[in-house]
Amino acid sequence: MKNHSSAGFASLQFLYALFLLSALAGGLGYCLAPLIRAEERAKGYNREYAAAKIIQEKVRAALASDPSPGGNGPDDPVWTLNGTTEDGCTITINPVSDRLNPNFIRKNIFEKTALSRLFRPGFTADDLQQWREDHGLSLSAAAYHRFFDDGVFEQYFSCYGWANINLIDEFAARTLVSSLTGSEHAAESIRQRIETLLINRTRADRESLASILGIHYGDLFPLINTEPLMNVNFIDSLLLKELIAYPDYKISSPETRWQELINLRTAGIPDREKLSLILGTGTDNPLLQYLGCITWFWEVRIEGRELSCRAVICRLPRGAADQNGPGEYIIIEERYY
Repeated sequence: MKNHSSAGFASLQFLYALFLLSALAGGLGYCLAPLIRAEERAKGYNREYAAAKIIQEKVRAALASDPSPGGNGPDDPVWTLNGTTEDGCTITINPVSDRLNPNFIRKNIFEKTALSRLFRPGFTADDLQQWREDHGLSLSAAAYHRFFDDGVFEQYFSCYGWANINLIDEFAARTLVSSLTGSEHAAESIRQRIETLLINRTRADRESLASILGIHYGDLFPLINTEPLMNVNFIDSLLLKELIAYPDYKISSPETRWQELINLRTAGIPDREKLSLILGTGTDNPLLQYLGCITWFWEVRIEGRELSCRAVICRLPRGAADQNGPGEYIIIEERYY
């Protein structure tokens, strides 16, 4: 009888210990689960961060390896990466400089075309010019949303883009030069030189730019240059139509030329010479300061489960002494969220 009691007592102790261990294990599991999930997320974040760095470099290398560096078109190597997934990260590539830059654009392009309708009701090109004078230039799109609806701005405008000295508003140029050099004297001097170009109806080119910018060339180039601003292969069709129809450019049969460009660019317009031939102009027509075949700034979006990244890659314009060879691309912005 005694042995049976001892055995029963031992069995109760065992069951109690088993219950206690189970409870402890359950409690530990409850406490440890968030830590385990956090560790897994951290590992995923680190893995996707490394993948994002590799993807950015792949995109940059694809842009630099373009066999036709004189123009960016729909068949460029970089597009083979668009929409693909690597290491769980989805890649989206988007040209972001083939739009109007609100920092630099002159009033006349609004005043002599239907692009004036892009403004919110009650705002004009004069208001935009004055706002820049009062508040300065901005790399943030939000600064200009007072003038344009969000959807309109996204489609037709971008703060990514160079300042072409033949197209920049002279007062915006003064603000830009002042911020880059810290010299009000230099800023006013450059403004006057741009005004002289306008009055004389002459245009700067790669060879003459250095003499126009003078001792401040090193401070201002490449941000100020003479390259065509927007790629005819990717520019919005409305912008393309209105620029071709701008009366001072004297493009014959602008509607027909526009339609021909729309049709031909599906296969890619390769270079400036081909573009001028389609437009029926010489390569010195001022329209070709707006329209070229190179995209200067590219946005790369990388979407992962634990991490997303937005990067901007830019192509550097060439100086007068360096006009041949492949384009040079650098990553100028990275944001992770």
